Amino acid sequence: MTPRTYAVLSAAAMRILGPRGAALIADRTIDVGMLADGFLARTPAVAGPLGQALLLLEFGVWPLVGKVRPFTALGAEAQDAVLAECMTSRLETKRAVFRGVRGVVMLTFYGSPASRALTGFPGPFGDGKVTIADAMRE
Repeated sequence: MTPRTYAVLSAAAMRILGPRGAALIADRTIDVGMLADGFLARTPAVAGPLGQALLLLEFGVWPLVGKVRPFTALGAEAQDAVLAECMTSRLETKRAVFRGVRGVVMLTFYGSPASRALTGFPGPFGDGKVTIADAMRE
């Protein structure tokens, strides 16, 4: 990831995940940009299209995307409006941008052990720390 796409992904993650997730990102308890960078290094077929999607989200302007300023320069409500527009657009490309960004945000955020306090997930099985009984309590 470039510094720009890192910033766009982090900003989008804060809006997609809501206040509790945004707080963990803001205080750098969970760094979705860094986690995504590691994931994308292992999946180069995803890295290119995701990078393009993030740049479209950042620099795409009206009429393609309903904004004039970069995504990272917008306030929270305006960022929400841009993401909602992409999510509900009649254009498949805009919906694909939203789905791709959202997918990587969810994968990296909820894949982080630090997110377990929000979900109550005890952790992955097979490492000797989490038993079937632990999972059955949830």
